[in-house]
Amino acid sequence: DNTMILTWDKNKLHESYQVVYKDINKVERVVLINKNTVTLTDLDPNELYQYSIVAVRNNLRSDPATGELTSSLCRGLIERPTTRIVEGTTITLTASSFCRTVVNWIGDDVSTNQRSIVISPSETTTYELNCIVESKNGEARTCNDKIEIKVDKKCTDVVARATTYDITQG
Repeated sequence: DNTMILTWDKNKLHESYQVVYKDINKVERVVLINKNTVTLTDLDPNELYQYSIVAVRNNLRSDPATGELTSSLCRGLIERPTTRIVEGTTITLTASSFCRTVVNWIGDDVSTNQRSIVISPSETTTYELNCIVESKNGEARTCNDKIEIKVDKKCTDVVARATTYDITQG
């Protein structure tokens, strides 16, 4: 099932809504409705989708309300303390509790099936987690999630000097 139901708080002042999103083929879909829920179709369960909702009344249109959503359990599987580090910094990436079984981690300097990995990349690196996730109806499926850790070069030979001043109020 490659659909998703999008629901939002209804405002009695709005007569209808226009919902815009791009489907699995990156084709923009425009849905005009007069209720506060819509079924989005033709979605890839592993993709993140951007959408916008515009409220309409008497031919007047609101500014779009925008957001992102995913139609699967396959996002947010990596618990990440940060996505940017300074060269030489060590961080731990952990599979979230949604991952029932870790299949493997893949990255330039790692390949393991442990729940957590400790990394210290020397340059910007993408890490991928493959794991088995169980949906609400009990179905198990293999999912993956990626994170790019950006690495900034460490500054060297920098000297900072400071002078103290007493400031008197008045």
